[in-house]
Amino acid sequence: MRRRMRMAWEKFMVAMGTGQVPLVGYIVGLSQRDGEVPYDEYEKWANEAGIPADERVARPDTGVAFSRAVGDMEGAVPTEEGREVLKVKTAIKTVSRREYFIVREIIRVGADGKNEFVIGKRSFRVKLEAAGTLVERLDESTPQEAVDELRTRLADRMRTLLNMVVSEWLVEKVRWVVQRKYEGIPYTASRGGLWFVRAGLEAELNRHSQVLAKFAEKANRFSRYQTQMRLLPCVDSEEQRKWLSEDVHKEMQMRLKDVVSDLTEAVERFASGGEMSLEKLEKLIQTRVAAKQRIEDMRRQYSELLGTEVPALDIHAGMVKAMETIRDRFEAIASGDRIAGGTELFGKVAELVLGEEKAVDEVKRFSRVVSVAAPQAGASSG
Repeated sequence: MRRRMRMAWEKFMVAMGTGQVPLVGYIVGLSQRDGEVPYDEYEKWANEAGIPADERVARPDTGVAFSRAVGDMEGAVPTEEGREVLKVKTAIKTVSRREYFIVREIIRVGADGKNEFVIGKRSFRVKLEAAGTLVERLDESTPQEAVDELRTRLADRMRTLLNMVVSEWLVEKVRWVVQRKYEGIPYTASRGGLWFVRAGLEAELNRHSQVLAKFAEKANRFSRYQTQMRLLPCVDSEEQRKWLSEDVHKEMQMRLKDVVSDLTEAVERFASGGEMSLEKLEKLIQTRVAAKQRIEDMRRQYSELLGTEVPALDIHAGMVKAMETIRDRFEAIASGDRIAGGTELFGKVAELVLGEEKAVDEVKRFSRVVSVAAPQAGASSG
């Protein structure tokens, strides 16, 4: 259940100097340093902190472990061969989450330690299949021993990862919780490492901070930098409310842009006759309708919280252009049976992109196109 925001910030105070001042919320900072801990240990920390199940990192499945294991094959590895100093540089190209191309360059480092010369290359294709991990060479110059070595390394790394939590997964999950569940917004609209979270959620934030601290103590003990969360009290003021109103509006626009981008891409894939079926398109539209509603809810809740109206969503030139693309794609397939009931579907998309009022004219125009195209389609089929 989504929590309602409190109107009375004055109920939340923070000690400052010899007195107390009203608290508007917290600036949340997250940092990540490579590291990993056993999943069972992470789960123990989460239980002790009282973190709800939906706020925890899920135990990795085979697909997640495979993607991470392939990524761990990247980078440069210094080696020695006789008196030569060599370096193995690995590049990875993603085909899908279950298939990758890996290219390794064998590099000789010059006597000056700066100049580098590629003296060999090895190319692989790796794919996660039901029967296991497929590793094959892409050219005859890649020796079979190299294929076997890569297969072994991938299998070993996957086996380890299936029972681990890595820092990237942990921070990504906490970031999702801060943004989506606690309705945090990027502070100064940076969409970076700083988020504003309203007052009243200090206990919830501290739970995650405790787990991150235990993770860092175990995984980053000897590192200069650590995976961590920092909470900075944000004092209530008129200027702060003004800034937050601006940040909320900018975040709303960014989220709407993401919604429109997803819709445009899906409609184009559907129009091209690819793997995007009408059923999939309808489901995607439903999820984006829910996303748009969450944006409107955020505006209403922050307006109530701030005591001032957060500006409504802007329909800018980018939205209009996206609507033109969507309209063209729908009109192009209006005469086909793939778009049966398409006017209603188009109306939902138009309302998502342009808003309820401006969508009316778009639907009327589309209906006229469909009514003209339908008789023509019937005649051509006859």
